[in-house]
Amino acid sequence: MFRDIIIEDMLALKEKGEITLIDVRSPSEYNISTIPGSLNIPLFDDKERAEIGTLYKQVSPEAAQDRGLEIVSAKLPNFIKAFKQINGDITVLLARRHEKQNVRNCSRFDEFEGESFAGGSPGISEVGCR
Repeated sequence: MFRDIIIEDMLALKEKGEITLIDVRSPSEYNISTIPGSLNIPLFDDKERAEIGTLYKQVSPEAAQDRGLEIVSAKLPNFIKAFKQINGDITVLLARRHEKQNVRNCSRFDEFEGESFAGGSPGISEVGCR
């Protein structure tokens, strides 16, 4: 089960080496700015991210969430494998509310312990990361 975590607690745990940070944003977002040492296991590739954004703006937030869930559900077995290769607790960096909803809707993730940092890109910028 994922729990929300505030940035100060997340950085303290990272400093102690007690967590692995997983950045689930698209590769282009990750390459622009992330917390050093985080791993990129994206929910959406750049093309999918653009599709979701277009649906959100041109159709509805619900349509974007539905499509996002379809995409993530198809990738779920690979996410599970990637997450199982990580030792210890994990913290997942999420950029937007719908990404958080997609991760939480995938019940197979309930077997993992860790935190989710929902500050996303603005939160990452606050800590002065690349």
